[in-house]
Order: sequence, then structure tokens, then C-alpha cells
Amino acid sequence: MGCREDIQRIAPDGHAVVAVFDDDEVRRLLDIPVDAPAEQVAECIRVQSDGAGQLHVALIEKNIETVIETLIDCDPEEVTAQTARDARGKDRTARDLLFLGASKQAKRAVRDCVIERSPSWKELVEIVIRLLRQPSPESTGKVCNPTGRVIA
Repeated sequence: MGCREDIQRIAPDGHAVVAVFDDDEVRRLLDIPVDAPAEQVAECIRVQSDGAGQLHVALIEKNIETVIETLIDCDPEEVTAQTARDARGKDRTARDLLFLGASKQAKRAVRDCVIERSPSWKELVEIVIRLLRQPSPESTGKVCNPTGRVIA
């Protein structure tokens, strides 16, 4: 199941689906030039979707590893060496712990640091906030990764 191919199965009720892609990887897979505008990449993904009106595309510059490194740098007192090592090694539990820790009320400065250093992450946050504020079926939109795994 993928976000482009299975929007109707992921959200048959018309809810929004936010698909998060590594920008460089999706450009390679879809044979889109590196210098093409991000909106062109997002539109290319949407037109191949079975629910283009429901699909909101976020492109993470470089890759999620860049965001993880930024998160580790922004919260050096709280992130243990083991958690950082595991997160860098693609351990999903360690990565979840990093994001969960940063999501806590007292971690506003950490979140602001990550958003300031990662413009593409800021764009993703803004997409989700915009969708959650909408008084429509999209207001409880689902978030999935490119493989179609619903993550929120």
C-alpha cells in the first residue's frame, strides 16, 4: 500500500493524507530534475494519486537523517549517546523516542531549534497544523510515510 496509489483505502472517508518523502529520493524515483521547484515535485506525486484532492505532500530536504541529526544537536543534554547511536542506525524505537521527547510541553525550545534549522520540517509542521485547524473531514487527517504506513 502506498500513499500515491491507495489514498481511498487509507482515507475512504475523505480525510486528508499527508505523505512525507525524502526530496532527493523521490526526485530520483520519478526522474524529476534536481532543480525542479518543490511544487512541481508535489504535483507530480498528486497527479499519480487516486485521491489527489486529499493528498498533501511534504518533501524533506536531504532526508530524515538530517532532521534526526538536527534534533540530536538541538537537545544535547537529554539525548543519550546510546539513543543517538541507535537513531543514527535507523532504529525506529530510538527515533520515536527522540521525536516523542521533543514533543513534550517543556521542549518548546528544542522544537523551535529543529524548525529553525530544517525549513522542510517546518513546512511539514505547517501543513499538519493547517489541516488540524480546518473545520472539515480533513481536520483529523492521517499521516503516512511513502510506503503507506499510517503514522498518525
